[in-house]
Amino acid sequence: MKRNLDCLIVRQPYASLIAYGLKRWEFRTYYCRKRGVICIGSSKGRPLKTGSSQLNALSDSFPRGFALATAVLVDSFLATGKELKAALNGEEAVKIHGHIIKTASGPIGEPIKDVRNAIREKTWNMFVWVLDNVTPLKNMIPLPVNGSGSTWTKVELADNEPLSKSLLSYL
Repeated sequence: MKRNLDCLIVRQPYASLIAYGLKRWEFRTYYCRKRGVICIGSSKGRPLKTGSSQLNALSDSFPRGFALATAVLVDSFLATGKELKAALNGEEAVKIHGHIIKTASGPIGEPIKDVRNAIREKTWNMFVWVLDNVTPLKNMIPLPVNGSGSTWTKVELADNEPLSKSLLSYL
């Protein structure tokens, strides 16, 4: 038996940062009413550039066009630089796709340079989509063709799909 899950499409390297459980705050320009279990999918598009030259050099090799993980979308709220600063708990070195990368500690999980730049920008504000219980899929699932460029798609996940704490099929 299979079940359809809503799948949030995220550009790399952020999709992998979420799938590895490092980034539990996804930043968007609009509020999200959806709650519950979702998939996290990596966009087929080119990776976004970050403030980390190391991450930029590596992200072209990260998987694109696949569902990578499941998560529970638990909240959405508007955050300013003040809330971002309050949530910043320093930085940590993490292993992702076999590489050690420095990011802001969770729940932010993004390159520290980007976070500090956002905090310094007086008018910065974004909606935070709060993710909990992020669990990588044991086997990545190809995303359906989504020509609309939408934020969401549907993914068929087998009820017996084994879940793992690492992206074993990619490493």
